[in-house]
Amino acid sequence: RRAQLYHELGMAFREQAPAKALDALAQAVQAYPKSRRPLEQIEALAKELGEFQPLVDSYEALAGGSTGKQAAVYQFLAGTVIDEKQSDPEGAAQAFARALELEPGDLRIVTTIVKFAERNKAWELMTQALYHKLDLLEDPVERVKVLRRLATVTANELGHFDRALTLFGRALELQPQDAVTIKQLFTAAKAKDDAKGMALALEHEAQLPNLKDGERAVRWERAAEQRDRAGEGRKALAAIRTSLKLRPRHPRALKILERRALLLR
Repeated sequence: RRAQLYHELGMAFREQAPAKALDALAQAVQAYPKSRRPLEQIEALAKELGEFQPLVDSYEALAGGSTGKQAAVYQFLAGTVIDEKQSDPEGAAQAFARALELEPGDLRIVTTIVKFAERNKAWELMTQALYHKLDLLEDPVERVKVLRRLATVTANELGHFDRALTLFGRALELQPQDAVTIKQLFTAAKAKDDAKGMALALEHEAQLPNLKDGERAVRWERAAEQRDRAGEGRKALAAIRTSLKLRPRHPRALKILERRALLLR
């Protein structure tokens, strides 16, 4: 009943006192946030007056009065207004984070949040949005692109290289011969001097289709050296044996194999 009275008051003020109308209509939503009946007028008045806080409050109230995807949509709309009309990136980031918590299940919403987060260097929000995007994609090629971006941001911006290594690994499980993923993995691993990451990249690079046997062998040898550095003796041995199959009795490979044999004594 109170919501109805506020709504009637707002409509009565609509022409003569639009600011009072906006306030009354926003109060109607606050009083009964399960009804979006006043929303169209609130949106129009906010645009007309350049006063957007009542609109933000209304979207957030409606989010609280809704469930599932609809709640996420209202929260997303609140974040969009905060970003575009109030120029408050911190407030928008908080609103978008709440929208993600509500599981929007909408690729357009999630992609918009990713772009906002990247533009504002809100890296935690960006990774959260990318994980949501990953869940919504079925095409392996698109999933690999998202995993690569996730891994790069996780390593370079958040400093969580072990987590990034897992993400690169997931991308390579989907597309083992993706040269872009392999290059990005090696670059990130080299920057951190991470032997395990460099070895993984070299092992996958050795299996790219455009390489000659000698070039493959060199990469397996380098991978073996990195596996040794990482303390992964069995994987180092497997890599050097693969190299020797491609380039039998090569001095460098034999030297690595001899060193590995000595370590096993």
